[in-house]
Amino acid sequence: MTAPLLSIQSVTKRYGRMTAVDGLSLDLAKGEFVSLLGPSGCGKTTLLRLIAGFYEPDSGAILIEGRSMRGVPPARRNLGLVFQNYSLWPHMTVAENVAFGLDCRGIKAAESKLRVADCLALVQLDSLAGRYPRELSGGQQQRVALARALAYRPTLLLLDEPLSALDRKLREDLQAELRRLQRELGVTTILVTHDQDEALALSNRIAVMNGGRIEHLGSPEAVYLTPATPFVAGFVGRAMLLDGSVQRNGAGLVFVTEDGLTLTLSGSDRAPGPARLVLRPEMIKVSNAISGDRRPIFVEDIIFAGARRTIVLRTAGGRQIGASVIDQSHETWLKLGSEVSLSVRGAMTFFEC
Repeated sequence: MTAPLLSIQSVTKRYGRMTAVDGLSLDLAKGEFVSLLGPSGCGKTTLLRLIAGFYEPDSGAILIEGRSMRGVPPARRNLGLVFQNYSLWPHMTVAENVAFGLDCRGIKAAESKLRVADCLALVQLDSLAGRYPRELSGGQQQRVALARALAYRPTLLLLDEPLSALDRKLREDLQAELRRLQRELGVTTILVTHDQDEALALSNRIAVMNGGRIEHLGSPEAVYLTPATPFVAGFVGRAMLLDGSVQRNGAGLVFVTEDGLTLTLSGSDRAPGPARLVLRPEMIKVSNAISGDRRPIFVEDIIFAGARRTIVLRTAGGRQIGASVIDQSHETWLKLGSEVSLSVRGAMTFFEC
């Protein structure tokens, strides 16, 4: 078996009585793109800074290419670092900013010039090499920061919320650019983000963190469709966790919540009994086929969202449910106040309750 490029082994980091990273282990293979995803305070930035060498772990080990990083300063770890605030020198041109780290590492002028030109071409800024940071947009400045990190030819690229300060359209454009660069260069990359869409779009694997630990490590599809814990289910994407029971209803199955909401289950092989259902908006099918033995559900609001609409539903017991459906404007029965029935389709996740 090929040894991991990065191996984090039972690492713990405390600040007084607070444990920021709690016995965490994680291996990355060469060329992987892994996102650390989680809420504020979950330990993801602390973990990144431990890898970078800004902090030392209280216990455990961090190995890069099989070598322990204990006591190795950041400058000797051959890492590329990109942060949210760009950290560009305002008095230097774009080319000089990219070359600065190379000069500090003793790279000869001719080699440095070639690397700067190559990296600026990679991020499509070669025509702006003579400009100063103040003459660039936020997105262009972030590309300069990325080019500077790549110019080192790093063993590992560490990205700490690099796109969070940008507007949505620019952020999406740079996500596509970052995905292209990572694939083209094959550089092993760790991204810290709280943006679920960003993590799902960019990563080979996602580590969902909570309380200094990893609750689920897997592909974007696995993390979204088959979450390992209720926390992951509730954090990644939009989901409701409903307590109730799976019951047989004729030839099929239904899920009945504790407050009497009944959902038809399409394609589930869950055995009857108590369960907690992960219900996502896109799993819900809204129909006007009303069954007299079920509590009524009414349309409270219809929100236009392009190709899809969000249907806000209210049960007789006061529970609010959001369903994301393909545009059903042609369905004349679907309007405010309509009584509807619901069924659940697609991959379903249940937890014990």
